[in-house]
Amino acid sequence: MLEAYQRGDRAALATIIEDSWRTVWRLGRHGFSADVDGQEGHTTPEEDLDRLERATIEILSDSLAPERRAQVNSAEAIAAALEAEARRYFLADAQARGRLRLGPPPAKAPSFELAHLATEAEPHRVKVLEDLGERTRTIVEARFRQGEDAAALGTRLGCGRASLRTQEERARRALARALHSQKLGAARLDAIFAGCLLEEPAKISAERIKERVLSRVEVAPARPFGVRLTEATIVALIAAAAYLLLYAGVLPGPDSDFRATAKVEVICKPTCTSGGTATVRLVAPRPSTTVALYTLSGDQVRPFLVAPGGGGLRIPLGARDRPTELPYPVTLEAPLSPELKVVAVLSEERLSSWALSRAALGGTPGTIVTIAEVR
Repeated sequence: MLEAYQRGDRAALATIIEDSWRTVWRLGRHGFSADVDGQEGHTTPEEDLDRLERATIEILSDSLAPERRAQVNSAEAIAAALEAEARRYFLADAQARGRLRLGPPPAKAPSFELAHLATEAEPHRVKVLEDLGERTRTIVEARFRQGEDAAALGTRLGCGRASLRTQEERARRALARALHSQKLGAARLDAIFAGCLLEEPAKISAERIKERVLSRVEVAPARPFGVRLTEATIVALIAAAAYLLLYAGVLPGPDSDFRATAKVEVICKPTCTSGGTATVRLVAPRPSTTVALYTLSGDQVRPFLVAPGGGGLRIPLGARDRPTELPYPVTLEAPLSPELKVVAVLSEERLSSWALSRAALGGTPGTIVTIAEVR
């Protein structure tokens, strides 16, 4: 066990965290007596569970750092070192925040602040669970109240850990909104759902503490230099070979990158006469994002197909590389003829109706103007 702990074995570290986090939590949550310049003193109990969770993670992470693990020479010394680090941290924090009191500690009493929060939050908790839906309620009940393992619950519900985590976060956000508080963090929200604000944190909070501590203290050993050098050499050779093939024309380069050109078609049904209908099909390469069509006769510009406000229509994604029909049929007010051209203005940005109509006469920066083919 000691050798695996010093080496940083994940299973060994997880076991140590599971065995010791309660000790750290209780020291901060309930306070403890300490010698302060030769006088008896005590730290004030911490009622902010979110702050206490962050402190617990920091204490365990610092205590399980590789250099700290190397200093421990027996299994019994592991717990002692963790408790000593917790007392040092909470004592320094109490001194910095003015929460160190001289004299004997007062009699233990329930936290008024947490008791008030529990009473205030209960009707909101019930209402939130009613609104979340059956699936999320099942997950909240299993994970927050019963402390069911995520893997077992995922197997039972047929979903992955990411899906469970999403539902857990959804429930926390809904409860925070219901309580009109942006200050409540995951630890207090977990405890409200679990009904344990005045007791130990919910099991789901303990899981989060373990995961975050492990993510901080696990250090992957560096691979041998020879292995890394070999891999770097292989990558360099592959890059050099690809460059030579590109230079020789075997592989396509930037100059051979085919890009679709703008093309617009107006298809009349059945003919391009007054009162008939027409549809528009287009190919619109990036970076164009909107399109507006106008009829052009001399210097006269009239809208043919534009957005309700007179601006451009959003170009469908499929039109980037293949002809795509716009889902907006047009009723022809006048017959289309060679003298009455249909001009399409493709724009990178959303332009006003005036700017688009001016662009139809000659184009402006950031636009593509093309004459539609009438069929």
